[in-house]
Amino acid sequence: MLNVFQKEAEEKWGHTQAFQQSSERTKRFTKEDWEQIRSEQEQNMQHLVRLMVEGLQVSDPRVQQEITSHRGIIHKFYDCTDEMYRGLAEMYVADERFAEHYRVYHQALPEFLSNAMLESIKA
Repeated sequence: MLNVFQKEAEEKWGHTQAFQQSSERTKRFTKEDWEQIRSEQEQNMQHLVRLMVEGLQVSDPRVQQEITSHRGIIHKFYDCTDEMYRGLAEMYVADERFAEHYRVYHQALPEFLSNAMLESIKA
């Protein structure tokens, strides 16, 4: 049975190539794959918080290295274009559910993460 977030995602994006690609890829994920992804996500968020607390700007190469890792994790699910990544960055602060997820790590992380993501795709 789909949880409320999965159902919402399917209603919003089920018709997209990215959603279909993600569905196909995740069908093949093993329990170990999921554990590895969760571990990578956790480490990535902890590193971003550390860099943010140290006072680094979102343009700092060390922050951008973590953002590259962040996007790499997303790429495990689907090929994330700059436009998609921009949409995610905006959603992380606009949708309170996402913001709260990142606030678990640090109160200011949603904005820092979003700004760093946007910085990474500046043209």
